[in-house]
Amino acid sequence: MVMPFGLVFLYLYVRLVVCGWVMFMKFQRIEDMRVDHDLTIRQIAEFLGCHRDVYSRYEKGIRQIPLDVAIRLAEFYDCSLDYLLGISDVKRRFGN
Repeated sequence: MVMPFGLVFLYLYVRLVVCGWVMFMKFQRIEDMRVDHDLTIRQIAEFLGCHRDVYSRYEKGIRQIPLDVAIRLAEFYDCSLDYLLGISDVKRRFGN
């Protein structure tokens, strides 16, 4: 019996997730910046126009952060995107 492509893909995806091979990166600095600015998850979620649970999943690394959201956060915190994502420890202003 031959399985349709969609079922094969679904089977492989489930196997990857169950085995822990699909991972998202936790960006600790995003949470640190929010806490340093004395803001709640709800406040940042409202700024971004998303549900607080969605934003919480970004912080925890459960959900991948879309590029446009990362850029808006960097602009909001006035820091470079590489600093916000923990790629660099040098804090530069947004756009520099």
